[in-house]
Amino acid sequence: MDDREIATLLRLAASVFISAMAVAFVDNILTIMGHGQATPTYFVLFLILFSMTFLVVGRISSKKDR
Repeated sequence: MDDREIATLLRLAASVFISAMAVAFVDNILTIMGHGQATPTYFVLFLILFSMTFLVVGRISSKKDR
């Protein structure tokens, strides 16, 4: 594996971790407020956050490469 593939895998892992933490945070807040779990909503939220963080992490890492 070359450096680009490793960087992409690290971006993927970081994006999954950040998105999962954000969804867990939202779940905790909603549970404290007394609302039930809405699994499909969390899945959509996870996908949106994942795509956004993947793009942001990619932009940050590409700026560091220059």
